[in-house]
Amino acid sequence: MENTDEGLIVDMLTGMFGDFHIHNEYRHQISFDCPVCSYDIKGLDKGDGKGNLEVNYADHVFKCWACAETHNTKGHLGWLIERYGGKKDKQYYELIRPDEFVKGDKQYKKLVLPKEYHKFEDVSDIFPEKRRAMNYLKGRGITQDIIDKYDIGFAYEGDYAGRIIVPSYDLEGELNYFVSRTSTHMDRFDAPRAMRGYQSIHFHRLQRNQVLSGRDCSTDFGFNGHHDRR
Repeated sequence: MENTDEGLIVDMLTGMFGDFHIHNEYRHQISFDCPVCSYDIKGLDKGDGKGNLEVNYADHVFKCWACAETHNTKGHLGWLIERYGGKKDKQYYELIRPDEFVKGDKQYKKLVLPKEYHKFEDVSDIFPEKRRAMNYLKGRGITQDIIDKYDIGFAYEGDYAGRIIVPSYDLEGELNYFVSRTSTHMDRFDAPRAMRGYQSIHFHRLQRNQVLSGRDCSTDFGFNGHHDRR
C-alpha cells in the first residue's frame, strides 16, 4: 500500500473491528463485521461473521449493506472512529481526516446496463423467455427476494438474449459493473469489461448469503473473483 496514511487507517480499522473479510487495495475498499449488526441489533459479544460493513478508506466513507437504511450505518469514516475507536485512534484521525474530499480527476466512461436488460417485474408472465429465466434461477435456489435485492434481470433479445444479468452498484449507487450468464445451457459467466475490471458471480453464494448486504455485494455480497466495486 503506497499511501502511508491509508495503510495506517487500515491498521486502525483492523484494530477496532478485527480481521477483515475482503480487502481490495486497488479500490481502497475493505469489509468487516458490522458492529451495529453484531452488538446493537443481534446482541452478540463478537462479530456476526457477515462482513457487511464496507469502508472506502480513500474516500473516507462507509456503509453497512445490512443495516444502513434501518440504523443509518453509513456516512463519513470519522463517525465510525469517533464511536468505536480509542483515544489514540481519534487523535490520529483528526490529523489526517480531509476537511473536504475532492475526487481525483481521472475520468471513466459511465457504465450502463445493456439496452436488452429487463427487470422480471416489467415483463409479462406470458413470455416464455421470462419463464425460462425464472425456472433457471429457482432451480439454483434464487428466491424472489434475492432477485429483487440484487436487481437481477434478464434479456430476451439482442446480444444478451437468453442471459441472466446481475448489476452491481458502488457506495454512491452508481453502476460499476454487471455480469451475465446464459439461462439456456451451462457455461461460464461473461463479465463485460467495466471501468477497470470484471467480476464473476456464483448464484449458490447469493442464496447462502442473502442476509446481507451482498449488496450483500463481499463474501456476503455474493460475489467472488475480481471485485470491481467502489
